[in-house]
Amino acid sequence: MLFSTLIQTRITFIALNIISYSLFLPPIAAAPGTAAPAAAPGPAGAPPLIKHVCQSGNPTFDADLCVRLLKSNEEARSAADFHSLAMAIGKQGISHVNRTREHVENMFNKTAAGGAIEVCRKAYGGVMVTLKSAVNELKDPMTYNLASYDMLLAGTDSIGRCQDAVRRDNVTDEVVLSGNKAVVVFGLSGNKAVDEIRRQDLTNYYIY
Repeated sequence: MLFSTLIQTRITFIALNIISYSLFLPPIAAAPGTAAPAAAPGPAGAPPLIKHVCQSGNPTFDADLCVRLLKSNEEARSAADFHSLAMAIGKQGISHVNRTREHVENMFNKTAAGGAIEVCRKAYGGVMVTLKSAVNELKDPMTYNLASYDMLLAGTDSIGRCQDAVRRDNVTDEVVLSGNKAVVVFGLSGNKAVDEIRRQDLTNYYIY
């Protein structure tokens, strides 16, 4: 039942994106691998691509943390285009989630079942699945839309369950709190990078 619901959700997501991308053609952009679009003012020293993806209207998104995390990753810092950056974000996110997940697992083993830690344990398992799926989907242009969806899912609904449980139970563990913020960063910045790839690809399709 859960699997069929997920498949139906993905199909709906793809259909909506096809409609929206067909009706609202974006402004002409540079081809993938060329200069990034003009980015809003951001922390000094951040590459333009990183500045561009580290912008979000989500209230739980920390733009400064986004820049710090991505700048600390050589692969992200030296990315020449949005595809390379999206891959770097996905892989960095997986590495981060794996470390935080191990910490949550240790906390779970030391506490009684139930409560926020159990919720977070399951949530981080879901985040790991969606980020790994996104990285695989970035290998094929035909599944970029799924990569976008999975990045977004990781940074919103998947980690949101842990965020809600942590607030409810007043969890103060710094690793969990900072880990949640980072997942939002990786998910939403990755989603923005993938959407930029798709926007540029669509523009090039109409140009050529």
